[in-house]
Amino acid sequence: MFLSLLQVLDRGEKIELLVDKTENLQFQADSFHIQGRQLRRKMWLQN
Repeated sequence: MFLSLLQVLDRGEKIELLVDKTENLQFQADSFHIQGRQLRRKMWLQN
């Protein structure tokens, strides 16, 4: 019983860590998309 509770708590911590990493990755992807769009527009204006 005690071991099961520890496993559940450990699983919850792993899920929280995964959610944090996922949110960070989404933020980085959004930033990459915005920077790519800005660069594409800048290069278009130079030509």
